[in-house]
Amino acid sequence: MFFFHLEAHGMRNTHASVLLSMGVRIIYVSKRLGHHNIATTYKHYAHLTTEMHKKDRLRILRFLKICNKRTNQI
Repeated sequence: MFFFHLEAHGMRNTHASVLLSMGVRIIYVSKRLGHHNIATTYKHYAHLTTEMHKKDRLRILRFLKICNKRTNQI
């Protein structure tokens, strides 16, 4: 029984981590996990959202560089 709890809890964390890494908004992940407050979700998964923000910034910078190159070519 104890081992099943660990496995189920690990699957729950993995599920939430996968959803967040796929870009699902944290508010929806929070609801799916049954958290009454989004702060609970942030507390447990903030490290993931911080990493995703870094990746998003890099994507935006790459996009802006492409746009700048195209604008300069015109």
